[in-house]
Amino acid sequence: MIITLKNLTLVLSAAAAVEAAAVVYPELDERATSCAADNCFASAIIPPVFRPKVSSFCYKYLRKTPATTTVTSTVAGATTVAGPGTPCAATSTISDFPTKRYFTYRGTAPAPQRRAAATPAPEVLPALVQGCNNAGSLPAKISSACSCFLKGATTATVRTTVTSVSTTTTQACTATTTTKYVFATNVPAPSCGVATPVVGASGSITCAAAAAAQETNARFRIEGGTSEGTIFEDCIASGPKDITTPSGGTHSCDGTNNNANPSPGGTLTTQIDAAGLRDGFDFDGTYSSSFSDFFISRISTTSQTSNQFWGVLRDLTFTSRGGCQEYSSPGEGLWAFDAFAPNRVFLKLNPEYQVVAAGSTVSLTLTVRQADPNSGSLSPASGAAVGGQTSDASGSVQIQVPAEPGCYIYKATRSNSIASNSFYLTVLPASQ
Repeated sequence: MIITLKNLTLVLSAAAAVEAAAVVYPELDERATSCAADNCFASAIIPPVFRPKVSSFCYKYLRKTPATTTVTSTVAGATTVAGPGTPCAATSTISDFPTKRYFTYRGTAPAPQRRAAATPAPEVLPALVQGCNNAGSLPAKISSACSCFLKGATTATVRTTVTSVSTTTTQACTATTTTKYVFATNVPAPSCGVATPVVGASGSITCAAAAAAQETNARFRIEGGTSEGTIFEDCIASGPKDITTPSGGTHSCDGTNNNANPSPGGTLTTQIDAAGLRDGFDFDGTYSSSFSDFFISRISTTSQTSNQFWGVLRDLTFTSRGGCQEYSSPGEGLWAFDAFAPNRVFLKLNPEYQVVAAGSTVSLTLTVRQADPNSGSLSPASGAAVGGQTSDASGSVQIQVPAEPGCYIYKATRSNSIASNSFYLTVLPASQ
């Protein structure tokens, strides 16, 4: 091996970087000031902060192992005594799962994706050997300099701290502590796609039956403009109702509008009203007496423009009638902004939910498809982004499973496409 002045500094840096924190090497010998050693490691150019690192390097370079002295200190802990008490009752600790969305929701930016940890820049020691005499063998000079600088009686000290804690407890019984995770109540889907998460469960989301008469609880979604993103997505119960808008006034909206259906019920427009009342947004639209229906012009903060309009769909297919003429079920109702843009497609993500245990699964494979809103036909969607990953030609995309327990919500997005339904990933604690 040929050692030069240039690469020796790098060797010094590497040796210092791998030095074990538990071993403390001796400082440089004070006699170094009178030990020329071909002017290598001249003490005048070695800052005090680097002297332990030079010492460490020299031990390794000369393959010397300093004698080890172990210093052990013992810290006595406090002793507590609890007297007898009343019989213990079982206790329960309840913690909310964190909920993260990896898409724009009501104007809120997506949660950041997990990034690789930054690699710290290596520490570069100064050119400690710049004063070495160029004549002769550099390795021999370094050996000589190291021998000169190291103390004769060399020791390495390993410090060990032992903490002794003594606890005495007297109880009438042993309490049982149960840790249970529940989902936060301030998110659109408090159940994270499924009411009772069980590891291994996966599939399509279903809605519970509505409690009130004439109401229907059905899947419903509103996709706004680019800046607002998803406005609403959940099961929502609605029934026949008089709807009031600033531009259209008050009119009945119950599915019988324009003689579309024989009996009243919840509609795709009463779902907007119910969702807005629950989540705090409103909507507007003009009213057409000839169609006996509203033409929706704004939902939340997303308003139509001269060439961008709201469209209504059922299961990703345009409805043939207006929102007050279409019942809210079966299937998923969807209001989408800029729905009629040329070559516009609507994305669909499967499965709709999945439950895993923390640490049991590294990644999951999802499928993205695109729907033609005029025919409803589905085909694989390539190039769609899901959680920072991109779908391939078959529509498959693999996402990483977060390590922390929680509810994680993903969507598929792509240019000139309406965002997909959500995929709800529940990560349960390994012990639950």
